[in-house]
Amino acid sequence: KHASFVVQEPVRDASHLATKLACIEADDGEGVMLRKAGSAYEFKRSNMLLKVKSMHDAEAVVVGHDEGKGKHTGKLGALVCQLPTGKKFKVGTGFTDQERA
Repeated sequence: KHASFVVQEPVRDASHLATKLACIEADDGEGVMLRKAGSAYEFKRSNMLLKVKSMHDAEAVVVGHDEGKGKHTGKLGALVCQLPTGKKFKVGTGFTDQERA
């Protein structure tokens, strides 16, 4: 799925935001971007833009690892984790170069 144009609309209240977020997540979207009204687009991280997404917490078991690529060749790339449901996923961010070695 690719990015698509979305019509912007003001958030009326917290309930409206929760409803929009639920619709986007039901369509496999990650979250909602909130932009301060009237702010110009910035080509960097900005306090004018806020990502809102649901947080999910669960326990998983590390069942393997993938080797790194590029600057991480020969080092840890990602941990392969498995949920109690059997679903596997990878965690490859948040490691320091020292932890990857």
